Amino acid sequence: MKKLKKLLAVVMMIALMIPVTAFAAEGGSATKVDISKATTKVTVSSVTFNGKKANPTIKVTVNGKTLTKNKDYKVAITNAKTGGTYAKGVKIVGIGKYTGTKYAKLTIKAAANPVKVSKGKNLGAAGLKKKAKTCQITVKNAKGKVTYKSGSKYLKVSSKGKVTVAKGTKKGTYKIAVKVAGNKNYKAVTKIFTVAVK
Repeated sequence: MKKLKKLLAVVMMIALMIPVTAFAAEGGSATKVDISKATTKVTVSSVTFNGKKANPTIKVTVNGKTLTKNKDYKVAITNAKTGGTYAKGVKIVGIGKYTGTKYAKLTIKAAANPVKVSKGKNLGAAGLKKKAKTCQITVKNAKGKVTYKSGSKYLKVSSKGKVTVAKGTKKGTYKIAVKVAGNKNYKAVTKIFTVAVK
């Protein structure tokens, strides 16, 4: 009889443990995945400077599985609005089944320089036989320092863009390089101003 009672007690204990084990297996008390420790890959697209807060495309994978934004993680992007590379520009915070924090690099590329340079100048060869002529290069909306370089000994250009065409300059097309240095937000660029002597 005593043996039977012991057997029944063991059976009851096993029966009580089964639901608990099943509950754990179903994920009721499953441990969250820490994205800072797991094999986490964060891919961030580069963006081009536009004067506004960066809004890159982001992809997050953990142990080979692609996560869903606002379900598995939230994103915080640095308030940087200038060109450059930010080592911790993107912050990924695990939510739902995930926890922990992961940072990723953000690159804001320089945009095309919006500089506008005036059209070339036409001069008459006959007039240049008597005296030198001048013309002005007009530069607008340049992003960065502007410098000028003449491609001919017959043309001289000042630091302000005033061009002097020497007396006796022969017919032909002469070029002046207008260089804009750019900055961290805008690319450097070179425009050509032409002087046509006809």
